[in-house]
Amino acid sequence: MLAIQAWYGPAITQRQTFGSIGSNVAVACALWALRLPLSFNPFSALLTVAGVWLMMITLIYVSVLPAEIMTAIVIANALFIVIVYRNYRPVVVQTRGNLVDGAVPIAIFLVTFFLATQFIPDFARGVFVSFPIGLLATIYFIRRILTQDGFKSFTVYMHGAVGAGAIFVIVLHFTLLHLPIALSLATALAASLMTLTLVARIWRAPIANI
Repeated sequence: MLAIQAWYGPAITQRQTFGSIGSNVAVACALWALRLPLSFNPFSALLTVAGVWLMMITLIYVSVLPAEIMTAIVIANALFIVIVYRNYRPVVVQTRGNLVDGAVPIAIFLVTFFLATQFIPDFARGVFVSFPIGLLATIYFIRRILTQDGFKSFTVYMHGAVGAGAIFVIVLHFTLLHLPIALSLATALAASLMTLTLVARIWRAPIANI
C-alpha cells in the first residue's frame, strides 16, 4: 500500500509512518490480551483485539508517544517473545478453511484505503495503513477452525509477523528524510524480510513435531 501511495500520492510523511508504528504497538498489546486464560470464541476474540487496539491507539495519539519509545517497545516485545518462547512448540492441528473469510474483508479494506487516502490526515493515514484488518479476519478465521490450544499457539507466532511489519514502518520512518522514497521503501522491505526470516529460523520446529 505504501509503495502504491508513493507512486500515485499523496507523499508519505513521517507523521504517517508514526501512525503506522503506533498501530503496530497497539496490535502487539491486543495479541497479549489473547493470552489471557479465557475461552475465546471467534467473536469474543475479534472484539477483544479490536477493543484493545482501539484503546491503545487512542492512548498513543493522546500522549503523542515518541517514535523512539514505540520502537523500543516493539524491540523489547520481540526479544521477550523470542527468548521466552525459544523452545515453544505449537499444537499442530490439520484443518481446512475458507479463503473468503480473509479475502473479502481485506479486499473491501484495500478499496476503502485507496479511496480515502487523499482525504484523511497523515497520522490517521498511517494508522489506516497498519490497521489490523488482516489480523482481525485471520483471528476470526483461525479461532473458528482451531482448538483453544491451537489458537493460543497461533497468538504466539503472530507476534513474529507483527514484529516484522513493525520493523518495516520503523525503518521507513527513520530513513524517510535521508533517502529517496524508493530506496527507503526497499531498505524497509529488506529489514522486514530479514526479521521475518530470522524469527522463522529461530522458531522452526523439529521435523519430528511437524
